Amino acid sequence: TTEIYTLSLHDALPIYTARERGMPYLGVESTPGAWGGMVVRIVPGETEGCWLCLQHWRVQSIESGGIPAPPHDAENGDVQPQGCADPTYTGSNVDLNEVARMGVRTAFGLMTGGEAGAYPAVTWDVAVLELRESDGTLCVPRWKPYRLRRHPDCAECARRE
Repeated sequence: TTEIYTLSLHDALPIYTARERGMPYLGVESTPGAWGGMVVRIVPGETEGCWLCLQHWRVQSIESGGIPAPPHDAENGDVQPQGCADPTYTGSNVDLNEVARMGVRTAFGLMTGGEAGAYPAVTWDVAVLELRESDGTLCVPRWKPYRLRRHPDCAECARRE
């Protein structure tokens, strides 16, 4: 089935506040088991799509222009600690560091604005990390970059026109 991420208040505040202020938005996430991750950079006036466009592209096939979800441990990755309202997941810090470092590199590039001699800005909007194969075996870390295009079904982008 096709599922679109439901935007919670926790997610919405930084996304919409950044857009309203004309500021870049940077999101960093990992997957259950820390088998992969994603770094998202949305820059007003530069990035064509929005965060909700990304949610639409994540459920599209790669053949139709979709952005694939990073691999995850579907069997053992999620846990629900007693007394905690939100599920969390297992994962190795050494693997999570790979995602965090790319987030920091992306932040440096956003802060320096691509100025000559400064830390370089990235040329992509979404980067997907694979640290495991689909069967769980380790692989050499693979980053795949994508441009975030506007999705034709995005009501938010249509509303802003």
